[in-house]
Amino acid sequence: NMSLEADALRAIAAVHLGIIDQDMSEGAKPGKKDVDFALSATLESLTLLEALGDLEGQTVSLTKVAKLQRLSKDPEAALATAKEALQLASKLEDPQPEGKALMELSEALVALKRKQDAETVLDSAKIMLTELRDKEALQRLEQLVKAAEKLPDGPPPAIAAQVKPPPPAVDSIPEEQAEDSVDWSAYQESYKTLAKSQEA
Repeated sequence: NMSLEADALRAIAAVHLGIIDQDMSEGAKPGKKDVDFALSATLESLTLLEALGDLEGQTVSLTKVAKLQRLSKDPEAALATAKEALQLASKLEDPQPEGKALMELSEALVALKRKQDAETVLDSAKIMLTELRDKEALQRLEQLVKAAEKLPDGPPPAIAAQVKPPPPAVDSIPEEQAEDSVDWSAYQESYKTLAKSQEA
């Protein structure tokens, strides 16, 4: 049964990802074996999820692959994978996977020192994550914003021109009105374009 096999592989990857996250939370470098095992299991599960037509599962797995590629010191591959995850995420009704894919795209851009692209994506990510009230992701986003600010200015951004300016921050919108105040369809079109953009 492909579904059960995919679940088993994702469970294996989750164990190693848990160890990786624990190492990182303690300021330690993730172990190469854990990164390799997690990446291998996630890629295997991704193949099965594609065969099953599980778009949400593919999006989640691609986002994890992008993270692991980045930790493997391959930010270019991470960037391409994050774009692919974002493209799939835009087809889902649930914005949560989209927010996570945006965050991983931001991580890759910061790792590649693409300051203006990173800042553009981070602006969009902040809008979505604020709406989702994802406090943990927002804390990481603030760290990435500071990291992006410290990067040297580079050539004109490859992504900025393709992403619509964010609407007013939802921080000032009453909680009960916030959900109806953001036009997600406009963002999804931006993300589809973003995911297909070529690397600078």
